Amino acid sequence: MKIFCFTLAVFLLVSCAGIQDAVDETAPAAEAPAVELEAEAAPGDRDVEQGNAAGEAQVPPGTEGGGAAPEEVAAAEGAPAGDGLAGSAVADRPTSAQVDSVTADRAPDSAADEKPPADTATDDTAAAAAAIAVEGPAVEDPAVNEPAAAAAAAEVAEAATAEAAVVTETLREPPPPLPDPLNGRQIDRLVFSEIGEGLLPVHRSGSAVYLLHDIDGNGYSDVFALAVRVDRREAAEFTNINDYTRLYRAERDPAKFYLRLFYQRNGTLVPADLVSLGERMVVDSFYPQAIVEGKNIPFAVSIVFTTEQGRVREWVIFTGGKPGRFSIQERTGELPRVEDIDNDGVIDVVIYEEIYEIGIGNETYMTWYSWDGADFARRKAVNIVRNLREFLKAVFDTICERDWYTFSDRGLSMEMRARAPDVDYSDFDVFHHVFTLATVEESFKNQAITEEQTIKRAVYPEITENPFSQRDGAGFFFPLSVRFETSSGRNHLYTVRVYMLPNPFGERQFAFAIEEI
Repeated sequence: MKIFCFTLAVFLLVSCAGIQDAVDETAPAAEAPAVELEAEAAPGDRDVEQGNAAGEAQVPPGTEGGGAAPEEVAAAEGAPAGDGLAGSAVADRPTSAQVDSVTADRAPDSAADEKPPADTATDDTAAAAAAIAVEGPAVEDPAVNEPAAAAAAAEVAEAATAEAAVVTETLREPPPPLPDPLNGRQIDRLVFSEIGEGLLPVHRSGSAVYLLHDIDGNGYSDVFALAVRVDRREAAEFTNINDYTRLYRAERDPAKFYLRLFYQRNGTLVPADLVSLGERMVVDSFYPQAIVEGKNIPFAVSIVFTTEQGRVREWVIFTGGKPGRFSIQERTGELPRVEDIDNDGVIDVVIYEEIYEIGIGNETYMTWYSWDGADFARRKAVNIVRNLREFLKAVFDTICERDWYTFSDRGLSMEMRARAPDVDYSDFDVFHHVFTLATVEESFKNQAITEEQTIKRAVYPEITENPFSQRDGAGFFFPLSVRFETSSGRNHLYTVRVYMLPNPFGERQFAFAIEEI
């Protein structure tokens, strides 16, 4: 009976081990809890235990004559053998002491080798253990907890992103601090040392003469230094080369002038363009000239030289590429206009040139140069004397014809009309808004012209040269005295202000002034 019970227990243990291995392969996460049942050894088993301890092999009944042991049969069928059964055939249940000894002497090679010790549990206990090993622990339905899982994953991802940002910010090196702008003393020292071989900067009281302008837009002012090629330091002193008496000396000693650009970068001055200005005797002034309103480039440096004929403005224009040049000749009494005459935000240049013409006198021509994106190009030219004569004749003819509408159209600009918006410009009343009765001596009784009187003729000085010698907010002007002869034979003296409009190259060149009475 004992042998039968032992054989049955071994069979159940082998079956449980096979089921456990199958569950481990299909669901490794579900591990059956080990059921450890301890029982005391039966008294009749002591002889068997002693025989095993002495190394004697016990053969169970039914295996005599070389029959296969139960564990060998299990191995042949593909079922794994348990610990305590691999090296010997066991005829009876081992004791707890034997199990501890075998466990201490031989550690399992893998998790599959670890098997619970043989036990004499009942069939119900073994079946319960097998059921636990097969079914494993309960697993929750993933569809039920999908929102919670998504929220947990989002939290994990957010925490990982924040941690990565902290690590990145920690590892990122701070940018190097920007250098301070150079001060005047530093600029002066660098200009003298870096101006170029054989050159000396023009200086005043020991300090270099230069202009500051941020031409490359990096936040630091770049330096434009005026230089000369001379042998002695005294020859580059501004007070010497600014002396106009040099023009009339017997021994003329012109100097070669240059303009040097320095970029201010990384706390120092970097030499850049060197522009030759030619040989000159006297330098007059040195100043910046903006070209486009509100922009760093294009940018011009104006160097004015004094000559025997007048003055010459040399503009060195920087546009981001190779510097350009533009020369403006000034003669006595003919100063060029450098201003925005067409209100487009870009500087224009108007140059005057006077030429004597038979039958006209000293005609003055105006030439308009405008910026085309690369240089100042000639755009248009008009004359003053001839055009002014034609304007006055046409306007006074309309007055004699009492054609006040045409007079207003030809003689008044839109800007002038805006000064007196309530005037009826098709009526005789406009005449008194344009012409002012002159103040004369008491011996001459000067009376205003009435609407009933007819104007037969207008007499005024002949224009033989450019008369626009004054200027106000409306433009260049001159006062004109006019004597009107009426049909009654009386003379009436009036004055009128004649303007040359700010843009004389437009549709209208001249206009009378108008004032509200």
